[in-house]
Amino acid sequence: MPERRDPPPTQEGWFALHEFWTIDWDAWRGASDGDRERAVESGTEYLEKAVAVADAEEGASAAYSVLGHEADLLVVHLRPSTAELDVLSRRFALTPFAAHADRTHSFVSVTEVSGYSQRARQYFEDDPDPDSGLARYIDARLEPTIPEATHVCFYPMDKRRRPEQNWYDLPFEERAEHMAAHGEIGREYGGQVTQMVTTAVGLDDWEWGVTLWSDELTDVKDLLYEMRFDPSTSQYAEFGSFFIGRRLPPASLPALLTGDRVPAEEPSPDAAAGGSDTNESTASEPAHESGGLTDSPAEDIPARLVRLGLSPAERTGAYAVICYSAAEATALADAVADLREDFERYDSHEETVVRAHDGRSAIASLWTSRRAADTAAGFLTGLPDVGEAVHGPVEAASTDRDGESPTENSPSDQPEQGIREELAAAGVYAGQPPSGDLHAVAVYSDADLDALTEAAAALTDAVGDHDDHEGTAVYGRRDGAIAAVVSRWRAEPPTAVGERLAELPDALGRPGDGDGFETLGLFYRVEPTHREDFVEKFDDVKNLLGDTDGHRDSALLVNATDETDMFIASRWDSREDALSFFGSETFADAVDWGRGVLAADPQHVFFEGGS
Repeated sequence: MPERRDPPPTQEGWFALHEFWTIDWDAWRGASDGDRERAVESGTEYLEKAVAVADAEEGASAAYSVLGHEADLLVVHLRPSTAELDVLSRRFALTPFAAHADRTHSFVSVTEVSGYSQRARQYFEDDPDPDSGLARYIDARLEPTIPEATHVCFYPMDKRRRPEQNWYDLPFEERAEHMAAHGEIGREYGGQVTQMVTTAVGLDDWEWGVTLWSDELTDVKDLLYEMRFDPSTSQYAEFGSFFIGRRLPPASLPALLTGDRVPAEEPSPDAAAGGSDTNESTASEPAHESGGLTDSPAEDIPARLVRLGLSPAERTGAYAVICYSAAEATALADAVADLREDFERYDSHEETVVRAHDGRSAIASLWTSRRAADTAAGFLTGLPDVGEAVHGPVEAASTDRDGESPTENSPSDQPEQGIREELAAAGVYAGQPPSGDLHAVAVYSDADLDALTEAAAALTDAVGDHDDHEGTAVYGRRDGAIAAVVSRWRAEPPTAVGERLAELPDALGRPGDGDGFETLGLFYRVEPTHREDFVEKFDDVKNLLGDTDGHRDSALLVNATDETDMFIASRWDSREDALSFFGSETFADAVDWGRGVLAADPQHVFFEGGS
């Protein structure tokens, strides 16, 4: 007798109903104007309420104009219970619109997570906390949303049960291996196709229903074509009829009935947020907020990125998730690296980095859409000791070219991004510290300190008594190799300041070879009696850095006219190398020691030197 296989564990979520309607065009043409008007009004009202989920606390619905002879209209419903689907189905059948249409096909199923993938097995084995990232990830698969994509493709499928090709007779390990390989193909289409697979075992004639969404229908074709050559499909899959539709906003129902072009909604990045992970029963990405996340004001996200050394100007249009953890950056590095490896399988992922910041760690993850970012947040908020998480779009700042706020008498809190790009092109660095409203513009030069001091004084005279000018000073390296002129402001400095700095004698822009990552700087004001102690401490730390991977150089630059005012500039092979040190105990010990010798809190400004 053949060995009985144990089925993998499953958990079910929302129920799904796909209903296909074919319009009786002869009856429609023969209907009176009054009947048509009532039909259109009732159909539109029904679809509007369904899409708005007016009938339930949770769920999703969408309508599509079907291409081909199989049907004219597809309505997809997701609801927590079959009772809600039952009411939705009968209410539509009772509308005057349905008097002119026949329901020609339907499919009843339920979202499901099965224990084939590693994450699903971990979920079933560990019984994670409901607020954990893993639990939220699974919940997103069990309670999916419908993306606003232009096209939909639906088809039912079975796993083959032939004597020589019986999926259910395969050992679990072999089935899981097939599923993993199949999913790798799907992940290659992340950012192009979103998939929802629902189970219909015992509910309908087929075992599964596959719903694909994409703005480009050929992306669906390419995905399925490639999957045809995968053994899990070529050897073990059977398919039913395929249905193709275009998204139909409820207000466009009259256009469908008059034969006019259906004005599908503009393609949305949300349509392609998640990959086509065909291993799991539901791979649709969630559009709702992930648990533990706080919507951040639009202007706050760019400021947070700046504080982490990330340029918002280079990331405008992205969607960011920023999490803060009490764990050290070095302790988070491996976990974040593992997540990054998974994230990079999706085209919608831009970058995920970890930073040491203000005595804690920060993880920033950038995506092309909110849907994908929210899904990623389910994992990011599950990292150790994450206590705060915000998300929001990276939008361009609204400050005008002269650094004045568009709101009268309301100084801008955020740096205008265009000036950063212009200053970078001129070899000038601009940044904002992680706390307070201080902005800084700086340029390096190898001119002698007297010439630079004279130029800095001229700049100070030029800006006069500008309320926002904190001061402009020359800082020289103790070895005399290079100097920096730094102008600090309580609000975005006028463009002219950067232009004047770029015209300094012997301006160098970037020191050294011009690549890598640079922090400029960590500004310190030291108690006069502890100045020498501070310098000695810096030398001790610099000596330790000599054996640190990725470290190129660090220098203590001293104000030419005030030796208690200093900043530290360090250069690294990469951001990761720098942040690995800034998250270390060595750096933490130095910071703790510094609290006893500083006359004021340090001011940190990050400047990027290269990539």
